[in-house]
Amino acid sequence: FVIWFFALIRRETDIRFDGIYYLFGLYACGLLLSVFFSQDPTASVIKYLGELYLIGLAVLTFNMVRSWEMVRTVFLVWLIASSVAAAVGSLAVAFFYLGYSNLITEFATHHFGSLPTGNYLRIQATFRFPSLLCNYLTISLLILFAARKLNWIGRTLFFILAALFAVTIVFTLTPGISGVLLGTAIWVG
Repeated sequence: FVIWFFALIRRETDIRFDGIYYLFGLYACGLLLSVFFSQDPTASVIKYLGELYLIGLAVLTFNMVRSWEMVRTVFLVWLIASSVAAAVGSLAVAFFYLGYSNLITEFATHHFGSLPTGNYLRIQATFRFPSLLCNYLTISLLILFAARKLNWIGRTLFFILAALFAVTIVFTLTPGISGVLLGTAIWVG
């Protein structure tokens, strides 16, 4: 952001406007109402600032990524990062069911939460919570579909990454798995 901001000041770039900014504004206003009516305003303000940060990232990305080549680069970097999280999660699953307890299984697993205790594990991999990992890998899977459709990655790599994502997503054991199913169904449809 700082580099882009200085480029903007030096008139080396400009701000691109788009109709989606109106939706971002409506979303921010709706969230602001929830802050005013919250029973815990301090916590709500902190969450609101986090949402504004995410909206800012979307606007910044829209202004920085200006060509299909840049989109391709962003997608491939995203897939590299998500493959690390998925590999950690899949390795933890493999080690768990092979009976090995090691640094990866300790690091990548999460407590059962509201689920009944049993002989299974919940994966958080490189995230703090399984639900965050599931959401991240849901987006990653859709990016993977798009990258394959555009021939930005090969068929073999597509299937390897899809398998890693699927194994890790399934073992997050969160309701977000339904989002994966919905996103995949929409993409296939």
